[in-house]
Amino acid sequence: MDDIARLAGVSKSTVSRALSDSPLVNEETKTKIRELAKQHHYIIDQRARNFRLQQTNTIGVAFPFRHDKEQHVSDPFFLDLLGHLADGLVERGYDLLLPKPKFEEDDWLEKMTATRRVDGLILIGQGVQHDMINEFAKHYEPLVVWGAEIEGQRYATVGSDNVLGGYKATKYLIEQGRRDIAFFGNITPPEFNARYRGYVKAHEEAGVAIQDDLLISSPLSNDIAFETMSRALNHGPDMDAIVAASDVIAISAVQALKRAGKRVPQDVAVVGYDDIPLAAYVEPPLTTIRQDTEQAAKLLLDRLFAKMEGKKTSSAKVGGELIIRASSE
Repeated sequence: MDDIARLAGVSKSTVSRALSDSPLVNEETKTKIRELAKQHHYIIDQRARNFRLQQTNTIGVAFPFRHDKEQHVSDPFFLDLLGHLADGLVERGYDLLLPKPKFEEDDWLEKMTATRRVDGLILIGQGVQHDMINEFAKHYEPLVVWGAEIEGQRYATVGSDNVLGGYKATKYLIEQGRRDIAFFGNITPPEFNARYRGYVKAHEEAGVAIQDDLLISSPLSNDIAFETMSRALNHGPDMDAIVAASDVIAISAVQALKRAGKRVPQDVAVVGYDDIPLAAYVEPPLTTIRQDTEQAAKLLLDRLFAKMEGKKTSSAKVGGELIIRASSE
C-alpha cells in the first residue's frame, strides 16, 4: 500500500479508502489508484483489514439437530434454503461459514461465537434447544433463527405458519372425503408440533374423531421413515390418507405404500410439507405445503443485518401455500 500511495502521489489512507470505494475519495483518484493496483497486482489483505476493523465479513449458519440424530444438512429443504442464504450473503459482500459444533455440549453456542470467527449467526431450526438459545440471546444480539415463534423468546425467528400449513393439508383431505388420516413424523420439534396442532384443529373443526394410533412418529430419514411406515401398514390402523411432517418422509411413505400394494392416491392419499424440488417429479407427484425458501432467506438476512447494526427486529412468517398434485387427487 505504501508503494501504491507513492506512485499515486497520495497518502496511504487515501489508497485504502479508494480501494474500499469510499465516498470520501473522488472518482478520478479512485480510478487512478485502482489502475495502479491492478498494474502492480496489489490486492488488499482482507484478513488484516477485517482484523483492524474488528469484523470478519463472515456469517455462521448452524443446524442444531440435537433432537433428531437422523436429520441431516443434506435434507433437500435445508440445502435449498442454504443456497439462497449463500447467494444473499455474496450480494452483501459476506462469506458463509458452516460450522459443526458439538451439539451434545450445553455451551456449544458460546464456544462457537467466542472465537469471533463470525459477525452474526443464523440457526436453522430450534430442535428441543429453545431454552438454551433463549438464554444465549440475552447477551448475543446478532442472532436469528429459522423456526417456530415461541412465546417469551428473546430472539427473532422467521418461519412458516406451521399451524396453518398443517390445518390446510388436513382440511383439504377431509374435504376430499378422507376420514382415517394419519400424521406421520416426529412432533417433538416446535415446527412439526405446530403442524400437528393444525392437523388436530382441522379434525376438530370438521367434527372428525382422531384415532390415537394414527399419530405415527418417525425421524426425518428416508430409510427409517420407510421402515416405520411399512411396520404401520403391516400392524397398525387402517388409514386412507397421510399428512407428513416433511416431503422427505412423505416420499418414503409413498414408497412404503407401493411396496405394501396400496395405490396412491386411490387407497391412501399423501400430502407432504416443504415443496422441495423433487416433490414435483416423484411418481405420483406430491401434494405439499410450499415454504418459500427464497423469501425466507431474505427475511433472515434482513433481520440479521439489522441486528448487526444495533436495530430492533421482529419475527416474521412466510406463506404456506397448498400445492395440489396427483398424490392426493
